[in-house]
Amino acid sequence: GKPKSNPNAEKAAEKKFVKTQTVKKEALSAQIIINGNFEPVSEAAQTAPGAEVVKVYHKNGDRVKAGDLIIQLYDKNIEATYKTAKANFMSAQSDFGRTKTFSQAEELDKLESYKAAMIQAKEALDKAKRGSKQDQLDIYQSNVTTAKKSYEQAKFNYDKYKNLYQDKLISEASYIQYETAYIQAKSSLESAEKNLKIAKDGTDAEDIRSLQASYDRAKSAYNLAQKNVNAKVWNNSITSSESNYEVAKANYEVAKKNYDDLSVRAKITGVISDLTVKQYEKTTDTTVLFSVLDDRTMEINVGLNASEITQINLNSKVQLTIQELGKTITGVITEISPSADTTTNKFMVKVSLTNSDMSIKKGMYAKATVYSVPKEMTVVPKESVVVKGLYKYVYILNGDKVKQVKVETGNSTDKLQEIVSNEIKAGDKVVIEGQDLLEDSELVEEVK
Repeated sequence: GKPKSNPNAEKAAEKKFVKTQTVKKEALSAQIIINGNFEPVSEAAQTAPGAEVVKVYHKNGDRVKAGDLIIQLYDKNIEATYKTAKANFMSAQSDFGRTKTFSQAEELDKLESYKAAMIQAKEALDKAKRGSKQDQLDIYQSNVTTAKKSYEQAKFNYDKYKNLYQDKLISEASYIQYETAYIQAKSSLESAEKNLKIAKDGTDAEDIRSLQASYDRAKSAYNLAQKNVNAKVWNNSITSSESNYEVAKANYEVAKKNYDDLSVRAKITGVISDLTVKQYEKTTDTTVLFSVLDDRTMEINVGLNASEITQINLNSKVQLTIQELGKTITGVITEISPSADTTTNKFMVKVSLTNSDMSIKKGMYAKATVYSVPKEMTVVPKESVVVKGLYKYVYILNGDKVKQVKVETGNSTDKLQEIVSNEIKAGDKVVIEGQDLLEDSELVEEVK
């Protein structure tokens, strides 16, 4: 061999042999590994008013539809309150309807009725105050004069024929004829005189006072009715009636809900769980009677960090491995929180999948692989990254030496690693064999 003192030989001996590969730009879809437990997409725990269990229609594991009757309860107070509230509501509803339809017409009818009564009272009072008119008195006077003449003639004939009859000079029939005419004429005169006297005397003061009081009452009633019409008082009646109706309706709706809640129905479609109550048991309003799980779609909630959250989208595909079932199913991301949890600094992400055969149960564990949105990145083979202390480095060929470059690592696949550094570009040669023994600026020789 050559002597060690030969400088060229020394230099050759110091060279380290390395293998390289070209740094590339590639669009990679990174894998983010997460895990969590399955929950149903929705779960409804059901309570009801405290009551006695009359009948239980289903058991745990039964599949039910929203609205199916699960448990029938009974409570006499709730039933009585409901029936009373219903009767009150129907009565208030009827009263409100009647008031709305008729109250205005009733007030207007009342006004017309009081107006007619007032006019009648006024006419009676005026007539009493006025007494009989002169032309009426003249007629009564004329009637008296005529009756008097008739009476005097009839009396003269009667006196004359009475004497003749007493002297038996005329028959009884003739005498009775004159007597009758006399009696009738006397009666007619008395009647005519009486009518004249009434017409002359008029109504007495006591009667007028009474008629005045009647008119005042009628006028007051009319004025009040007019005020009510002007003020549209029926609106008050309608408002009051409507208020009573609304209160009765609210009470009825609360009572009806409590009564309807005695028939405990499934709120959602799904499978029954946590049903523990038995027939004749007395429940309280805090007793959870049962739950319904909608397990047609299952979910996992997981937390991702800020760098991971930027790499995924809604509807990104997720591979979910469920060891208990020995199978892998594809799910999708259905929800991404816009802000990080203040405690963990993680962004919550919801992964959903269709549980078509209902084999996935609440609480089962899954390991999930999320594939990020593909993006172009600078990549090197994973083995080229060397860890020294707290930092990561790669060695780039620079002529016959290597340059040690500090890098940040990003996404990775099975074989490739994303690196972030301003000093490395596509086309550079990175050391992939012998890198663990290198130092910065060491001489190297590339081997194929």
